[in-house]
Amino acid sequence: MSEARALTNLVGNGVATVVVAKWVKELDHQKLDDVLNNRAPDGKTHEISS
Repeated sequence: MSEARALTNLVGNGVATVVVAKWVKELDHQKLDDVLNNRAPDGKTHEISS
């Protein structure tokens, strides 16, 4: 049960961060898109290794 609560909290914090940034007009849509699509600032993609 605590894992579900932690996951819900993590997702909620992420959503709240995006909502507040958009609300105060500080959201960088291009950077958000790059981060969510795993693109580096230089335009290259980086592999995620485990």
